[in-house]
Amino acid sequence: MRIISEIQISCIIKDNELKSNQKPREASLSKIITRSHPQGDFSAYNGEHFRPDITALAVLALEATQVDQKLSYLSCRRLSSIQNSKDRISVMENYPKSFSYTSLAILAWAKLTGFEQEMDRAKKFLLKNTGKHWPQKKSPSKS
Repeated sequence: MRIISEIQISCIIKDNELKSNQKPREASLSKIITRSHPQGDFSAYNGEHFRPDITALAVLALEATQVDQKLSYLSCRRLSSIQNSKDRISVMENYPKSFSYTSLAILAWAKLTGFEQEMDRAKKFLLKNTGKHWPQKKSPSKS
């Protein structure tokens, strides 16, 4: 559950960071928005590189609050741009066989219209794959 804990940590705002006229929800959303990049992607912390999981979770937060639908669309387009020819969203570009963020992208795309094709491709990919990324060692057989 590392993915969830990172976004929760990134959304925690200490009392001294809250502006007197800003409610905690608004402050959390503004904190998320400050982590957006010009291409619509998001990072977990300011100054970090794009992360597909954080981008998908940011779309869910933006859509739940109806704060910035243009940014949501831009973010979903960014997720679409990294959906590879095998229809998955990889954790890292240099490790394309990892695909745990594909399900998060599906959740983000489901919030907006216009991403049905990407969703369908990703769903089909997940339904026909097992999640095994490397050869497993055979366990000794019991006699």
